[in-house]
Amino acid sequence: MTNKTKFVSKKKLIITTGQVLAEYGRKLNSESELMIKKYFEEEQKTRTFSPQLFISKFIFCMILFSILLGYLAFFRSSIFGQNKQVGFIFLLVTSASFATFIFIKLDVHPYNITYVLIPILLRAFFDTRTALFTYLTSVFFCSLFVVYKYEFIIMELFPGIATLFLIVEVKKRSQIIL
Repeated sequence: MTNKTKFVSKKKLIITTGQVLAEYGRKLNSESELMIKKYFEEEQKTRTFSPQLFISKFIFCMILFSILLGYLAFFRSSIFGQNKQVGFIFLLVTSASFATFIFIKLDVHPYNITYVLIPILLRAFFDTRTALFTYLTSVFFCSLFVVYKYEFIIMELFPGIATLFLIVEVKKRSQIIL
């Protein structure tokens, strides 16, 4: 047996109806963690259309867009008055969300998408606060499509915020390429 094959499980993972995946107060072992992850992944794949879920996600999206527009209107009125700039911001948010949706449908992990490009691009054209606020909005939008929402939000927030701190000294757009 080589090193590559000695860690491959020879058991198939089968979860039956009524099976207890984890008991309250007991520490999870690796097998029960795997079973729980597979359960949620399969549940997400087999989920049928739910009007209540669709309406709640739609309302959440409208609230996020309203908050972003409110931020631009009250704190960045120079950006809010320019349709091209607002369109660019919303294009970035919707394209990231659309890419996440497509990746999920193709059964590819959304962690393969470089969300960090959003704050880099926005910082090149706008200020750091606008880039951060829009990046947060994008991450919350994209979290609607993934199975592990909180894990996704945490995993994407730190690199984006760190990127903004690293490029805060950039004064010219040509410096971003370097």
